[in-house]
Amino acid sequence: MAVVREIREHRPRIVLLPWQEDRHPDHGATSRIVAEAGFLAGLRKIDTGQEPHRPAQLIFYMSSWEFEPSFIVDISDVIEEKRRAILAYGTQVFTPGAPLSEPPTFIASEHFQELLFARMAHYGHQVGKTYGEPFRITGSLEIRDLLGTFGDRTF
Repeated sequence: MAVVREIREHRPRIVLLPWQEDRHPDHGATSRIVAEAGFLAGLRKIDTGQEPHRPAQLIFYMSSWEFEPSFIVDISDVIEEKRRAILAYGTQVFTPGAPLSEPPTFIASEHFQELLFARMAHYGHQVGKTYGEPFRITGSLEIRDLLGTFGDRTF
């Protein structure tokens, strides 16, 4: 019920959440909890003392396991900010020159970051950009303006 209360309090139109399946069980569990709370927050019969609110869209982001994306966002202009954000998790990811305080894990290996950036380059290439971030939604995505959406594509 806490997540339902948070959704009703903040009233987001879009919620980003991890894909439903991942190698870390907490990520899949979080996805299911948030998706269910997003639906329940819109039900009037659930009384939290707040007005019901259902987000317009849940958007899943990719973690370890890949999926067929619904759309890809060009992140080429912010790739260095993304790199710094990843490195901010210094206790969990490989940081050059930092001593390991715990046994190495998959995400704490230097190879993991290589794979992550290669994947972003792969998805960027799919949309004609340097780096891309894949996302997935359930259902179909409405396009209101074909030229506005596809007019600048060059391939």
